[in-house]
Amino acid sequence: MRDPVLAKAVSISRDPKHFVFSIETVGMISAVDVVLKALEVLSDKGKKLKGEITAVREGRERGESMEE
Repeated sequence: MRDPVLAKAVSISRDPKHFVFSIETVGMISAVDVVLKALEVLSDKGKKLKGEITAVREGRERGESMEE
């Protein structure tokens, strides 16, 4: 950390459960908007996956085969 005041206040270490990434844009869309849209897309995909898992579980409970 370059700022000596912040260096005393902030501890930076590696944690295998965390990651750091950067966002670069060309200016048409702000980095914040890119991240918010990405989170929206990820959330939608998670909801779809959850629905598909629920359908498979419910099918198994009814004794149905999910193979096509």
